[in-house]
Amino acid sequence: MTISIRFAVLTLACLLGNALASSVAHAHGEDEDREGILGTGEMYMAVLNSGQVASHPLCTSNAAGNAMLTYDKKERELCYAISYAVQGTVKPHPMGIHLHAPASPGQNVTPHLFTLDEANAGSPLTGCLVLTRQQSRWLKKGSFYVQVHTDLCESGELRGQVVRLK
Repeated sequence: MTISIRFAVLTLACLLGNALASSVAHAHGEDEDREGILGTGEMYMAVLNSGQVASHPLCTSNAAGNAMLTYDKKERELCYAISYAVQGTVKPHPMGIHLHAPASPGQNVTPHLFTLDEANAGSPLTGCLVLTRQQSRWLKKGSFYVQVHTDLCESGELRGQVVRLK
């Protein structure tokens, strides 16, 4: 039963991520002739879950989510749409959503490169930022990860390694 609940939550998070991709394109004023912010450039994705968190003490969670990202090589602009959902009666409050690099899966790196949400806006979260040349290389190598910190798991409740979609 637990597996099917987690699968349902993850499926919902993925659907929300796809809807967010469309909303980011619309929010950035993309005209009808262009594909939109998350429809152009290099596409990346991260599946967020507690199983990828490398912090101690480990925090097990039934939360799940995803991050859809695009990278414009010419402008070095990385745009993201992040969504997550929590199943259960105790709802954690986000304390920060960060983008970390360089790190392989299972490795931590501090401090984080970018604070994506420190105002506790929660899910969904969209935005864009500009990378340095070195950060662009890390992104292409798969050395970025998204981490969601909550009041229940301050060291990180959700994590997802950012990988390029081919």
